[in-house]
Amino acid sequence: MTTDDLEDLSFVDVVTSGRGPLFGGLGVASIFPLATSPQLGAGKLQLGPAAAGRWDVCPALRLATLVQALWSIAGSSSSPDLGYLTVQPFVTVFLPAALFLTSNATMTFFWAGGSTTVPVNLGFGHAFSPRFVASVKGQTTVAGAAFGNRVELDLNFNLDRGDSAPH
Repeated sequence: MTTDDLEDLSFVDVVTSGRGPLFGGLGVASIFPLATSPQLGAGKLQLGPAAAGRWDVCPALRLATLVQALWSIAGSSSSPDLGYLTVQPFVTVFLPAALFLTSNATMTFFWAGGSTTVPVNLGFGHAFSPRFVASVKGQTTVAGAAFGNRVELDLNFNLDRGDSAPH
């Protein structure tokens, strides 16, 4: 792989509604096979339903989840047909001085064409401003095909230019 390789493109569109500290929504998930290497994608166009929810438990704690059920509907005949569910729980604990702890590992449960994985992660970050957030996160797989194979470390810098609609 080189620095100019592409992964498959994932797109989730969920319409949400909320009342008080609770939000929920339904929509569509899709994965477009754009990977330039077999290691970076499944080689299949995938579609399915998606559901999301969020609960602002208190000012210091936010819980959320994104669930997608995906099936392959077209693509390379050399790639296996796919059917699976992804569950991504989000836990964010807001700490004093604009610090936060977060966890958001995506679990994948296959019934066709793949191997189930259950990773866990933990991140720590700081919001330098409402538009600039940095975090570091470690992740490992605790069950499934990649169990104990490696520990990943991600460093993220998010910069919002401020010209988009508020979330």
